[in-house]
Amino acid sequence: MNLDPVILAELQRGGPAMWASGRTYPAGAEVRSPTNLQRYVRIAAGSGTTDPSADSANWLLWSKRVEDAIATVSTSVTQLAARVDTLGKLWATGAVIDQGALVISPADRETYRRTSATGAAATDPADDTANYAAVSYSRVTALPNPGATYAIPTADQVRGVAKTAQVNVAAGARTLVLSVSGRGQLLHVGAFRDAPSADRGARIEIQIDGRKVYEWEGYGSSPHYTTHHGSVNRIAAGDFVTLMATHGSPAAFRRSLAVYLTPTYADWAASANFVGYAVRMEA
Repeated sequence: MNLDPVILAELQRGGPAMWASGRTYPAGAEVRSPTNLQRYVRIAAGSGTTDPSADSANWLLWSKRVEDAIATVSTSVTQLAARVDTLGKLWATGAVIDQGALVISPADRETYRRTSATGAAATDPADDTANYAAVSYSRVTALPNPGATYAIPTADQVRGVAKTAQVNVAAGARTLVLSVSGRGQLLHVGAFRDAPSADRGARIEIQIDGRKVYEWEGYGSSPHYTTHHGSVNRIAAGDFVTLMATHGSPAAFRRSLAVYLTPTYADWAASANFVGYAVRMEA
C-alpha cells in the first residue's frame, strides 16, 4: 500500500497525522481529528471535507471497540443490579419501598413483596400483613376451625400426639401450655377434657409468630377430645375406640409458636386432661 508522503512522514514521527480536508486516504489509514484530537480509522478509501468526528460513514473512532466493550460491561452491571433487586434487599425501618418490590425481613430472613402503594413503614414485613405478602413461604394469618369433638372415655384412647407438660390450671386462668421457638410447621393441636359429671370446656388460642391465628371455645358433658388443627381417624375394635391423630395442612411458623389454654366451667386437672400436638421443626 502506497501512503501519501506527508501521512508516511507523520506516522514515522510516532503518531497518526492530523486529518486534512480534501486529502485522499486509503482504507485503514489513521488520522487525528482537529476537532476533538481523537484517533480515527478510514473505513474505505476516499477523500472528503467532513471532519472524521462528524463523518461516521467513512471514519471509525479508533477507541470504538473499547467504548463498545465498556458499554457492554456497563449494561451487564446494570442488568445484574436489577437482578439483585428482584431477589430482594434487606428491609430497614423508614426505607421507602416501591410497590411490588421484594425485601428481606431482618426478623425472619424470609422474602416479602410490598403489595400496597410505594411508601415507608416502621413495622417489619414479617409482621406487616397489611402492606406485605410473603413470597418465600406461606404465611399463616388464620387457621380454620375444624369444629370436631369426639366423645371418648379415657385420654389413653388418643394416639399419635405429643402431650404438653401438664399443669393444673384454675378455671378462667389463661395459661401458656406450649411454646416453641425457631422455624417449623404446626401439624396438629387437640385437647382432651374429662367431664365425669358436669359440663367442662376449654378455650384454645394458637399464636404463630406473635399473631393470633385461631381461637375456639367449647364444652361437653362427657369426656371428649376436640381437634383444633388437623383431625383424627376413628378406629373401632369391638367396644374400644382409638382416635389416631392426623395432620392438617402444615402451618409454618418462622420465629415462634404458642398455644394458650383457658379452662371453662371447672379447673383443669393435669392428671386427667391434656393438650396434644404435633410439630415438625426446620433447620
